[in-house]
Parts: sequence; C-alpha cells; structure tokens
Amino acid sequence: MTHGYEDSSMPLEWSFQSRDFLLRYGVDVDYHNLHMDHTITAESLAVVRAWLDRQI
Repeated sequence: MTHGYEDSSMPLEWSFQSRDFLLRYGVDVDYHNLHMDHTITAESLAVVRAWLDRQI
C-alpha cells in the first residue's frame, strides 16, 4: 500500500485508517508513504513491484 504525502485527493489520515483496518483483520500490509500526489510514480511502482516479487 502506498500513499502520497502530497496527495491532493485523499487525506493522509485516510491511508492510516485503511492500513489500520486491514491490520486489525490480520492482513499483512506493506505500507509506504512517499513524496507524491495522487498518482503512480517510478518510486511507488518500484515498491509495488518489490512486493509482487516477494509474493511470487
């Protein structure tokens, strides 16, 4: 799970709430805040790819 510190669409607090909800129900969450808006960046894509590589 990634979220941008500069996200203009969703408050940072919402990502914390989503993360905490998933953790409460036993989901193994890999959570990262990055310096980006509400978008996909090379850095966030690398985080997701690394997670996918660990799952395969």
